[in-house]
Amino acid sequence: MSVHCIMILAHRAPRLFKRLSDRLAKDFTVIAHLDASADRQEFAGSADVFLLPQSHRIRWGSYAMIAAALDMLKHGLTIEKAETFTLISGDTYPVCSPRKLAEILDQRVDCIDSDLVAPSSETAQRIKNTYLPDTQIGELRPGMHFLHRYLDSDITGLVADAERSRLARPQFLADYRYAKGAQWWSLTRGTVEKIMALVDEDPRLVEALRFSAIPDEAFFQTAIAKLGLHEAIRPSLVFAKWDTVPAPHTFERVEDIEFLKGQKRPFARKFSEASDGLIQRIEEELW
Repeated sequence: MSVHCIMILAHRAPRLFKRLSDRLAKDFTVIAHLDASADRQEFAGSADVFLLPQSHRIRWGSYAMIAAALDMLKHGLTIEKAETFTLISGDTYPVCSPRKLAEILDQRVDCIDSDLVAPSSETAQRIKNTYLPDTQIGELRPGMHFLHRYLDSDITGLVADAERSRLARPQFLADYRYAKGAQWWSLTRGTVEKIMALVDEDPRLVEALRFSAIPDEAFFQTAIAKLGLHEAIRPSLVFAKWDTVPAPHTFERVEDIEFLKGQKRPFARKFSEASDGLIQRIEEELW
């Protein structure tokens, strides 16, 4: 079993996921979280890929992505040999050889995009404000039928949790420095153990970020800043192309190989079920 653990958040494109996970499992330890909305049978692949038995329904901007990542980390820490933990999406693919990727991970450094956020900035409002679990009460989310928008015990319980979070927020913000960046990262075992200990010791971290805006871009960054590790981090290992509409760019055309040849990071996203020809070229020319 490899000392490097790759953790995959999968939610669509089962064929791409199986190609990605099966290929990585030849050289690395692979753990995957499958979205609760997905068909587990469609994603079943290599026996060397461990699919978490529990699933979260991950929606854009929800805390569920953090919950899924924490679940994978908890399982990963039970693997005694595991020394690094790398989080990627199921629409990601390595654009360097597994040998080169292992050499990068062998450096055993924390790689995460993160910027400290000025307390007075507009970005800081993402955590200063407390966001309701779903949408504003009394305002129906587009596409959701009104029959699904009534209050029940689950919703009122979430609102009570959000209010508790709001009241605790000022003291939390006084003790923490907010940071944010891309949600894909690679962390060493030592750093992961410190983050998990912080989560256990200070429930305010989960409570505050759970009701913030887009917590997947801030949870681990804020924890790392709190732990005094921010100055030692390096950039994320995952590249995405954001200068297109829609963004990020989906790498599907075989011609994209020329662009990918110039990238320095070992992973790129997004790919799709239509990327087979391009991925074949990547394995032939970039590996």
